[in-house]
Amino acid sequence: MGTGKEPTRAAKSGIQGVLMTLIESSTSPLRVSEVLEDVLDPNVYFRFNPEDPAFECNLDEIRPQKLEAMQKATREYIEKHKEDFEKLSSVLKNSNV
Repeated sequence: MGTGKEPTRAAKSGIQGVLMTLIESSTSPLRVSEVLEDVLDPNVYFRFNPEDPAFECNLDEIRPQKLEAMQKATREYIEKHKEDFEKLSSVLKNSNV
């Protein structure tokens, strides 16, 4: 679970840098998503990744004004991607699982 965009990290040099790059690229949610989008049917894999300054916080955020900003940004994201959410809803409703 995350709050949106991955933080950028400074590149390290040497063998440690190469190893860290390999590890990060194989465990990066964005990289994994790209692979899944390539190999899975579009009606099977959905990735929702809202990016907004409102989500720049820790997972244990409790300030009411920040939570309200996150809720507003979430509603805007859902509205912007309404078709995708409706498609997912349809898939889940018709699922045999």
